[in-house]
Amino acid sequence: MSNEKPSTGHTPHTDESILSAITDQAAQELHPLLEALGKHWKSVTACIVVIIAIVAGRSVYLNHLDSVSDNANLKLQTILTDNSGKELVTALNAFAKDAPSSMKAAVYLEIAQAAQDADDFSAAQNAWKDMAATSDHDVKSLALLGEANALVQQKKYDEAVTILESLQKSTPKAMKPIVASQLAIAAEQAGKYDTALTSYEEMKTIANMPLMEFIDFKIEQLKSLIAKNEKPNESSSS
Repeated sequence: MSNEKPSTGHTPHTDESILSAITDQAAQELHPLLEALGKHWKSVTACIVVIIAIVAGRSVYLNHLDSVSDNANLKLQTILTDNSGKELVTALNAFAKDAPSSMKAAVYLEIAQAAQDADDFSAAQNAWKDMAATSDHDVKSLALLGEANALVQQKKYDEAVTILESLQKSTPKAMKPIVASQLAIAAEQAGKYDTALTSYEEMKTIANMPLMEFIDFKIEQLKSLIAKNEKPNESSSS
């Protein structure tokens, strides 16, 4: 008889150092893409959250797999197999209400992924928020980052900035490059150029941070925008 544990279809990650895995994988995935795509880097950076979901989510699931009932596991596998798109989001939300407490974070992670796949970023935002409320410190930080990304996808930049600024104060060291880059993106889109500039300047101080030349470019660009906004309107005095 096989002793294999059920899988949700994703490759499981059992590395004890989840955050280090995220940092290493994010750098490997994003560095060549950002160099190639340049001005489209904002869209590419959003895939960091997918990496986080795969690494953290599978680990959350596997860590709790042995502590939940066989019936709950079987029901979750059935839901994941038999549903897709918005129907999957609906089914998982219904399941989450009565899921064992030790399983809830993994279920909310599945909801967030399914909602993002269905381009329902409002539902993804709610799922990330629920995941944060039921997780310990490190996984909570990842969930808050996911929530911020979902807000950015909805163009709710100010709300994303609020979460990211709070997260920046308490985030584990391994996550600081990701939080700083997401905050820089959200703040710039929100028109908060001073905050974006500060984030890029912080990124300059992080060891082994990729794309230093691009960060330098953004710093100079933002300094120019700030100076332009502070300059009095010359036409009004003529």
